[in-house]
Amino acid sequence: MHGKKILALVVFLGGFSLIVFGGLYNPYSTMVSLPPGSYQGYSFTLHQGEATIFRLKSHDIFTVYIYNESGFQNAMTNGNFSLCYYTTTGDDIEIQFTPPDTGKYYVIIANFNSATYIDIDFSYGSQELWALVLLGSIMCIFAVLVVAISVREDKKFPPLDSICPYCGKRVSSEWNFCPYCREPLKRGEEK
Repeated sequence: MHGKKILALVVFLGGFSLIVFGGLYNPYSTMVSLPPGSYQGYSFTLHQGEATIFRLKSHDIFTVYIYNESGFQNAMTNGNFSLCYYTTTGDDIEIQFTPPDTGKYYVIIANFNSATYIDIDFSYGSQELWALVLLGSIMCIFAVLVVAISVREDKKFPPLDSICPYCGKRVSSEWNFCPYCREPLKRGEEK
């Protein structure tokens, strides 16, 4: 392999790794199973100004609440779910939440709408991971272009500027052997 192709392979593998890490990897992913009328809470330490994306998907309707620590304690003590930062109901929910302060936050997933057990696929990730996907994509495209240009250059044949003294066919003065009769074209070369 040529040096350009090896470098392109390394860049491509690095870019692909960034795409996988940034797009497919979630720091947290779980399946939540809830009986009717129940809820499950998850706590996260979130940083002020840093957007976090929560993704929840089910075949059934469910409700999601986001609380800070004091709001969560109030909800658990009084059973009042109304004093939260965010609430929504649906079966396919994506929430981009940017906390006002650094601290512990709670995501509550509730089955208040269904008379049966429901399963919810729950994952979250930081918005900053999309920058890794973009950078990885650019690296992969660059690597593919370098290989394509390199392959195109490899396919270019040297000019046929000489004649084989053995078979009389046109050959390149850069070649050591005739590709037709396999005789050496330069002195000192042997079969």
